[in-house]
Amino acid sequence: MVSDKSSGEVEYVLLSQGEEIWVTVASDHTDREMETHSIPASKQMYSKCLASHAWPYPDLKDHWDRLILRCWVQKGKERSLYQEAPLGSIIPPEELLKALPRDGFLQQEGLVLLSGTIPTQSGLVYGDSYDLEMEDPVLKRKIQYSYRVDILPQYV
Repeated sequence: MVSDKSSGEVEYVLLSQGEEIWVTVASDHTDREMETHSIPASKQMYSKCLASHAWPYPDLKDHWDRLILRCWVQKGKERSLYQEAPLGSIIPPEELLKALPRDGFLQQEGLVLLSGTIPTQSGLVYGDSYDLEMEDPVLKRKIQYSYRVDILPQYV
């Protein structure tokens, strides 16, 4: 990262592979200083941190609202729950997909669509690392992903 004023946030992600849709978890790591000037620029400054495992959306559709997103943040030696909410509290996949252009956009290979995030427990935290999780309590499984923040030296 180029700034110590950046933070992660957990989101669900829709991935399309032809007609198939898959779901995983990611962080839309954002530069918060840049965000005060340009939200698009702040989102484009950093790569998205994406879990390598995904579930087929049809396996989740009937109990989607019960899936739970969580994020823990570590700052120094202190690790705390940063975000937690069921997916029923944010925009569902059907609404995200309806908002896409109608010209075959969804059928393109490699579509990655981040959902937007859930509220934080106590405001923004500029952490050293983030642990992301999506829990499926119905099928008793989890997708987990962790990443560490390294601030680039400013003299480079």
